[in-house]
Amino acid sequence: MIDGELHVFTETYNYDYPEMGEYYLMDSYNNRFIFSVEKTSCFMLLYLTPNEYLSYFDRFPDRGLERYESEEDIKDEREKEKDWIQAAVLGSRMAAYRQMKQRIEEFIPKLNTSIYIRHPDTAIDEDTNIFDYYGTKPDSGYTEADLMQAYVLGLDSIYEIELYRQKSNALKMNHK
Repeated sequence: MIDGELHVFTETYNYDYPEMGEYYLMDSYNNRFIFSVEKTSCFMLLYLTPNEYLSYFDRFPDRGLERYESEEDIKDEREKEKDWIQAAVLGSRMAAYRQMKQRIEEFIPKLNTSIYIRHPDTAIDEDTNIFDYYGTKPDSGYTEADLMQAYVLGLDSIYEIELYRQKSNALKMNHK
């Protein structure tokens, strides 16, 4: 969850032209697919909260050599490009856009069935239970199964659970 929206993102390196030193990051939310070209990996920047990020890294990376909101944006830029090498790089970006978008589109329907963001075995140990993790009690209206489902989806708080339920209708919880 970022700003109340469920984000699904994926990143890859530009192996077609490694000399370019480019990472491709796709961030999908609210039926949008934002494709950015970065000089460094930015996956963790999206995955972690800003405070968590700074606890691992000394500063935020410079972002965005290029940003595209559709395959057509890349195609338009490629058609205008006069340098054949840069046109080939744009072709590689277009192919990466398609592959990453397809990967996300195939992933999203599986979120509630066969895929998880966090492994369920990491939710509970001898000192912590799932209710403690979310700072709630068994009489809160959430079942242990509800909270485990939220946990494996990567939701970090009751607030995020409620936002996700409202925005996506994908979380089928028994909460009253």
